[in-house]
Amino acid sequence: MSISTPSRSGRWHTSSLIPTLAIVLLVGPGCASAGKLAEYEFRDRTVGVVSLGNPRPEILTDAILDVNFSNPLQAALRIGADVVKEVEASRARARLDAASLEADVSGRMMDRVLNGVAGELRAVPVEDARTAEFEVEVVIRRYGIDADTWTGPAHFFIESEVVLREAATGRRIWKGKVTEREPITPVLVGAPNSAWPEQAVVNDMITAAGLAALSPEAMVRMLEELADFSSDNILRSFRRGLEKSRN
Repeated sequence: MSISTPSRSGRWHTSSLIPTLAIVLLVGPGCASAGKLAEYEFRDRTVGVVSLGNPRPEILTDAILDVNFSNPLQAALRIGADVVKEVEASRARARLDAASLEADVSGRMMDRVLNGVAGELRAVPVEDARTAEFEVEVVIRRYGIDADTWTGPAHFFIESEVVLREAATGRRIWKGKVTEREPITPVLVGAPNSAWPEQAVVNDMITAAGLAALSPEAMVRMLEELADFSSDNILRSFRRGLEKSRN
């Protein structure tokens, strides 16, 4: 598993992310790329899927400790609390690592994207991409959980892309990217708000403290939802590009 502690400038903070997401949502449908889809006839031709990336999930945590050493008692309490948090975070990392093996984010996305793309193209999906006339490449750059603070809301994130190629030549026909960051909610992991202890849920979102208490089963459910959510967004982008190519 990859454990990241990026600098402040590299973090995805909600305050800076919301305007960006708003712009993407507003202009996304209008600027979906048609690529070279109009140049091909796909109906009844074969399409397969290949995976070019299956990274381990990450848990992004804040490595910067704000400790006031001028107050020895306060410093001791703060350091002690941070040690406890890190122990809990380590347990969460272990459960996430185990869940990633069962959830198979890459494989789940491959199946969902292949069938979705084939359906949109009226093509025939095949299991062995080596026999296909067209290939769908599913590339997962990174994914996992981002928790800014122990008592703040936790989010799952993913950076991925999908490329449609002509198998014989390797020519790229269409490419779409997905960069998502979504809050982890009680509904997402199948546990109502009332089932969580204090500080585990804030504004209907699970906090890092609550995340540390998630069961392996809840972790699996969360990663499966992440895979489905990302796949559906890729397919929406592909559908818009296909519609644009037909106009």
